[in-house]
Amino acid sequence: MIVTTTQTRGGFDNSLSLIKNFFLSLFKNSSCSLQNSQAKKIEKTSQSTAVITKDKKYLDQYYALRQGICKEENGWETYDGSENHFDKNGDIIVILDANKKVVGGARFMISDSSEYLYSEIPNSEFTYKNVFSKIGIDSKSFKFAEISSFVIESSFRDRSGTEVMLQSLIKKALSHNCKYIVGISSMARCRNYKIVFNKLGYELKIVKEFLWMKRDIYNYVETFLMIVKI
Repeated sequence: MIVTTTQTRGGFDNSLSLIKNFFLSLFKNSSCSLQNSQAKKIEKTSQSTAVITKDKKYLDQYYALRQGICKEENGWETYDGSENHFDKNGDIIVILDANKKVVGGARFMISDSSEYLYSEIPNSEFTYKNVFSKIGIDSKSFKFAEISSFVIESSFRDRSGTEVMLQSLIKKALSHNCKYIVGISSMARCRNYKIVFNKLGYELKIVKEFLWMKRDIYNYVETFLMIVKI
């Protein structure tokens, strides 16, 4: 009886050992997968660059990407993503991947570069200076910058591309002595900007009390003014 009990105990211990080794192996493989995933994310972030460009090669890629995302993905059927006079009066900043392919970009305009910036509605209450006055900001004494027409490929929507773009945009705005960066976007996009700007050390205010004009070109989506003091 004693011998039998010992053999049974030994078999039980072997089973426990096999189970333990199985879970250790599973944990090790999961840790390796997580580390590899994090490494790829870090690599993608470090290899993304943002540049303000006049290079036709990059501009054409950006306009094509803008057209594809806005018209096909967003469903803005009447949207035209080709170059317009706002693009010519401002600057285009593009996000490049490791292979120098454009994976994102936006338009950047200074308040004194045009009578009206891209998102403003001429001869209406939907102008930046009008809203500034409503919320107690005197815009006569300073310049500000507008970001608009921002698009980015789905594989780069982990905010890494947005971060490198905003870093370049802030630097450019400061070089023009701008006091604020503004833009008009959906609430979801505004919140995404807010997260990235906060990470960079800047506070973004979403002006929720003033709904921007709904436009048919954007399928009447609700949009809001966002303001960042730099």
